Amino acid sequence: MTTLGRAEPARARLFVHPGDSPIRILANSAEIDRTLRDLLKRYPRYSWALAWASQGFPACDLLLRNTGRIERLVVGTHFYQTDPDLIARLLEHPRTRFVLNPSGVFHPKIYLFEGKNRWECVIGSPNFTYGGLGGNDEVATLLSDADQGAADAYRAVKAVIEQYWQRGSVMSAADLEGYRQMWSARLRVRAQLGDTSRTGAKPTGDGGRSPLEIPILRLPWSEFVSRARAEDTGHSIVGRLAVLDHVRTQFKGGTSFCDIDTVWRKRIAGTTYERFDEAGDDPNWLWFGSMRGAGTFKSLVADNSSHLSDALDAIPSAGEVSREQYELFVHRFTKAFAGRPGGGPGIGTASRLLAMKRPDYFVCLDSKNRAGLRKAFGIRGACGLAEYWDSIVERIRSAAWWLADAPTAGEDAEIWKGRAAMLDALYYEG
Repeated sequence: MTTLGRAEPARARLFVHPGDSPIRILANSAEIDRTLRDLLKRYPRYSWALAWASQGFPACDLLLRNTGRIERLVVGTHFYQTDPDLIARLLEHPRTRFVLNPSGVFHPKIYLFEGKNRWECVIGSPNFTYGGLGGNDEVATLLSDADQGAADAYRAVKAVIEQYWQRGSVMSAADLEGYRQMWSARLRVRAQLGDTSRTGAKPTGDGGRSPLEIPILRLPWSEFVSRARAEDTGHSIVGRLAVLDHVRTQFKGGTSFCDIDTVWRKRIAGTTYERFDEAGDDPNWLWFGSMRGAGTFKSLVADNSSHLSDALDAIPSAGEVSREQYELFVHRFTKAFAGRPGGGPGIGTASRLLAMKRPDYFVCLDSKNRAGLRKAFGIRGACGLAEYWDSIVERIRSAAWWLADAPTAGEDAEIWKGRAAMLDALYYEG
């Protein structure tokens, strides 16, 4: 029968099994933190393999004051979770490496401490981060040279750390700069979704709920597709995909909006019903947001405004779309309305153009889907041109269905190409 022993200083409860040495369980992040800080002070050599690491907490301060004790430090960077400022402080350390492009997810948490004829090792769930050693629910085991089978355990731990060391790389300054840009983008996503563990920012929009508490963000790809196909507003998935396919053809090869003929510009902008022929068997160009009532915008499209074309040129036809590119689009789009009577630049007309050029990134936010999208994404305040990227696009990019692997063929593959714009099918209220 298992009995509960007395807790040692800086260690968790001891569960003693007859015939075995005590198994030391560190039952929460506070105990793990106290143990690591104690070991950092007492041992002269550290060999660690960590999925992620950050700074700004006591254990990290101790590590940075004792970098001369590092024998092996291997840190992962998957999902851009490791703090680039910490990387910068360790960049030139000769016994530190980073796993930049893992096969799968590099996810170990091993903290080995060695001295003369002594060693102790913490292995468990916590990363070397503020959350991992602070407010998270974590658990770990503390092994030592006094344990039964210690010699075999020590050799196994040393061997696996050495394997990770061989997989790691030295990060250059250029590597760090590129990593920092991606980390900053993901940081904005986490802050917008209420994760303040790294930013310290006040949660916005959804009141600080975790992304996993926002249903549309955790929706799997299969369910997203099912809901898109189930639209019962008179639209059809076939017709929607036809619109996106025809528009994609117009922008093929990086064609600028101003180089597309007038009828097609109006179709792309959602300002006309005009069909291919009298039979009218082509798609409805007003799906994904009708802009027929936007008088000034309609005139700009008909007049082939260079500012509208320049704005869309800021958005690449393929690949990553950045916040900076979106902001350039907004700047140029706004210029198109300067000195024009009537309505000014709005999120409906802007997002219609964006959704047509890059339906994988943007959804048209208009009067027919605004209520549903705002509720789904937890948007409480304004959502105009200034807020659209943070409130909509960044959240889309964190959604399970958006991050899903691309289907290889068929209708699902076509839906995936326009998956952001397809949100209109889920929230359209006709």
